[in-house]
Amino acid sequence: TSLQGGLGLGTAADGSLWSVAFNAAGVWLNRADMNGVFLSSAALPGADPGFPWSVAFDAAGNPYAVGGAIAPNGADVLAVYKADPISSAITSSQTFDSGFNNNNLVYATAQASSSSPVWIVGSVQTSGPISWTQAGGRTYELAVWNFNPATGVIALTGTYSRAGFDAATGAALDAAGNLWVSGFSQSPSPLSPNAFDLALWQFAPDGKTLLSGPALRTGALPDVAMNDLAPVYLSSGTAYVASPRALPSGQTNQDMAAFSMSSGTLLAENAWQSNDGSSAFPSAAVTDAAGNLVVAGGYVYQDGSTAAGLWRYGAGNLESAALTDAGGARGATFNNGALWLAVDGSTSPYLDAAETPAGGSFADVEPPRVGTRTKGRSMNIRIPEFFRAPTLQARSSNRRALICSGRRSFEKIARRSSC
Repeated sequence: TSLQGGLGLGTAADGSLWSVAFNAAGVWLNRADMNGVFLSSAALPGADPGFPWSVAFDAAGNPYAVGGAIAPNGADVLAVYKADPISSAITSSQTFDSGFNNNNLVYATAQASSSSPVWIVGSVQTSGPISWTQAGGRTYELAVWNFNPATGVIALTGTYSRAGFDAATGAALDAAGNLWVSGFSQSPSPLSPNAFDLALWQFAPDGKTLLSGPALRTGALPDVAMNDLAPVYLSSGTAYVASPRALPSGQTNQDMAAFSMSSGTLLAENAWQSNDGSSAFPSAAVTDAAGNLVVAGGYVYQDGSTAAGLWRYGAGNLESAALTDAGGARGATFNNGALWLAVDGSTSPYLDAAETPAGGSFADVEPPRVGTRTKGRSMNIRIPEFFRAPTLQARSSNRRALICSGRRSFEKIARRSSC
């Protein structure tokens, strides 16, 4: 097992690659040129490698590493580190406690442009022990924060609670400036052991006013762990949300749910299942120059190792599933047409230069499902099938990266693919 890996990355206006990664010495913000050649690095004191990280930029080109840090009382707090755009030296840093005297869990960011504020989404713990090793019940609310690089001010703008657990793990902005947040929400009356629903919320440009949601795909997961993410992508009136979806065997599929942005209706869904019993997970949703959606994530094998996986979609249709010769992907960005990944087992960005078709098939989504919204009646949704099937082949047995970074679970239930 290798105790190092990537946590997130981004592309600057000058083409340089900025990534957050961890190793035995701590968490680091690294700068590389557009070809991935290392240029400089700086430590992020106190940063927590147990969560995803994002890299944002301001109008002057200064990079910001956004994630979680460990406070003196052991709680996780939101953290923002500003760096010099050339040397990568940390020029300022700050943490933010949302006032609940508990953990603040940071998952994703969204930014309209480098001259715009950064929206940060995650979850705030509202009751229960702070320590992850201490037994006891806990409750969580979805959280939305706003960070203004021009002033350096961080503010908690909005929260949402449904039935004791809500977490935002994906974020995107529409043309009107509304913030779309995806994640997981505990059902008040689950119809199956999968008590956590895939959820989509829409907030007004103030990040406080809930305009709609949660729109739901019920029964997604039986428990939620730190690396269960649900990135969201907006296109032509549809919100596409990628997420893991649990099977009775404990395996998770790569699921893509399409929601109407106007009504919240679950329009369509497809799920891809591996042939060898490994679990699939998404981490990031990015688009190439042609506007095609690429979901980056990976597979967790039965021995705990991971491999980077890429799922490509056209108009919501799964067109291909592939493996790359690296550990599981935890972040993705396109730079000058090339796809770069933050991966388990490496502190350097990984260039996606060679892929192997992944072995798998479409999984039954068992229509009809039930979608609900807080502002409207429940709807029985019959989910249409996707008709274009990708060509999928068995993976090569040697395409495993021996990396398993420990991820703490929200629930006392063991993580489905624990290390």
